[in-house]
Amino acid sequence: MKRNFKQLQSDWNTLGNEDPLWAVLSCPDKRGRKWDVEDFFATGKSEIKLLMEEITSLSLPSMKRQSAMDFGCGVGRLTSALSDFFDEVKGIDISSSMLKRAREYNKNNSRCIFIENNSPDIKIIPDQSMDLIYSSITLQHIPVAIVKNYIREFVRIIKPSGVVVFQVPSAYEWTLRGFSLRVVPDFILKHIRKRVYNCGSPIAMHCIPLSNINKTVTSSAGKIIHLRPDPAAGNGWISYRYFVQKG
Repeated sequence: MKRNFKQLQSDWNTLGNEDPLWAVLSCPDKRGRKWDVEDFFATGKSEIKLLMEEITSLSLPSMKRQSAMDFGCGVGRLTSALSDFFDEVKGIDISSSMLKRAREYNKNNSRCIFIENNSPDIKIIPDQSMDLIYSSITLQHIPVAIVKNYIREFVRIIKPSGVVVFQVPSAYEWTLRGFSLRVVPDFILKHIRKRVYNCGSPIAMHCIPLSNINKTVTSSAGKIIHLRPDPAAGNGWISYRYFVQKG
């Protein structure tokens, strides 16, 4: 696990140095540092607004808005947006190059704190200290064993009244693209992605069956309170958004 983690960290440091905004939101027409910074951060504002509306619809009256975590924060796109709703937001990432830019972009936002996590756990964050943990388009790039460990950590860190929200693919679609993702060896897919996107490190994709996520959550004394399809993983993937509380 540690070896996989170090490789993952190296890959995302490379991506953060090359083209950080595109590495976070990989729109084809934005490759080559073509993202406008204001437009990029505006996508975070829209996403978090919808997230908070969805959480409100679940009727969790005891949930506070003191502390939130943006897990896999990158350059702080969602961290910044979460600070509109929470007193303090911790952006957690393994990439020092991404975090350097996150601090630059959010230098005037005192509610945002950015922390480099150099381990396949989140021991740097105390038990039951977060009202919200949010992770989107992050876990899909992390090896499965590490993802399961992070999910267990989410349940440990969230307050009894809080909620964890994360997105992760569960399977391949039964389409031509999904079939290709299923049968082509991962090392070949990584090589193709590097060539197609002309980037120094591959952006890997992984999936975890819904039943395995459920087992990981319940074995960590958590429970899934809401579940819905989430298209964030893109074409070829069946992906879900999970809402989790302590059991």
